[in-house]
Amino acid sequence: MKMTKPILVAVLMALLAGCASSVKPPSLALREYQTRTYEQKSNKEIFHAVLNTLQDDGFVIDVADIESGLVKGNVSGTKMNARETLQKTAFTVLTYGVFLLFTDGNIDDLETVSATITISPYGESMKVRTSFVYRRDNPDGETVEHKQITEQAVYQKFFSSIEKSIFYDEALQPAS
Repeated sequence: MKMTKPILVAVLMALLAGCASSVKPPSLALREYQTRTYEQKSNKEIFHAVLNTLQDDGFVIDVADIESGLVKGNVSGTKMNARETLQKTAFTVLTYGVFLLFTDGNIDDLETVSATITISPYGESMKVRTSFVYRRDNPDGETVEHKQITEQAVYQKFFSSIEKSIFYDEALQPAS
């Protein structure tokens, strides 16, 4: 009876540790899938492929410095805020429309994804590290959500798009 209690505690601790690690990837694992190495490619080739990929995905480029290897951009969109819509509709009905005179009528949240990318030499290769951050602002301009995007599939898709961009750039080069 006394032996089963320590075993039970050990099993529960292992299960809880497994649950905790599945919620947010450890920083090294996150860094691993945020990073890709490209063999036999120049800084210029990778830099232009990154810019092209971001622009193809609708990002507005804020910083593009080939010397430091830094690229920053963001893409924004709106999403209807159901709570804001319900509140403004209720106030409009309760005030017989007078509320509309004092409101901007904006009921959309602003959603933004920001990308920060560094391109650096890595031996004979080039290393690209990407980080995406999601932010949502309510109609009053207050940030209501701000988080790093940690889903591996997002980064895999981005790096796959970079590889396609490199392929297109090579295929479209003028014949010498």
